[in-house]
Amino acid sequence: MFDSLKRQVGRDAGKVVSNFVFGDSHSTPHRNTNAQNRANVQEINQKRLEIQQKELKQKDLYLLDGAVINAVNQVIAIDIPNNEKEIIKILHDLEIQLKVNKWLGVHSGEIAKIRNKFPDAVLTKYEQCVYELKYIECNPERLNLAKKTLSKYKKIQFVYKYKLFLSIFVFLFLFIIIGLNAG
Repeated sequence: MFDSLKRQVGRDAGKVVSNFVFGDSHSTPHRNTNAQNRANVQEINQKRLEIQQKELKQKDLYLLDGAVINAVNQVIAIDIPNNEKEIIKILHDLEIQLKVNKWLGVHSGEIAKIRNKFPDAVLTKYEQCVYELKYIECNPERLNLAKKTLSKYKKIQFVYKYKLFLSIFVFLFLFIIIGLNAG
């Protein structure tokens, strides 16, 4: 009995030394799981951090959306008067908003979708003011200028929102033209 105990202690001591020298790759079923546990804990912590970052980003998007919706509601609340001079004043204010708050391209993701709501609302209100100028039969020069400005900002809106797609289209078009000329 004493001999079997000595052999068992010797065998276990040899395994400990072997595991210490060679690591877990040569070990027998009594592996050291601390290394695995540390790796698992790090992986879990990394996943938690990623989840927290996604939640913070989502909260930031909600805050941004709330602020933009508030600004859009202020634009919607602008009453369009029946007086030509007052409408022109509103058009000037809206044009300043359009110059300051440019559209973001669709490649900018969720932030672009949210932020583009405001210049879209301003442009729509601008368009409503131009229609009102038509109905009250204002000075034709002012009406034409307002129409040109509206057209300009509609083009800017289109280009800013879809510049990625436009650039791809232009690149493909040029590639086809060069290919036809070369062939």
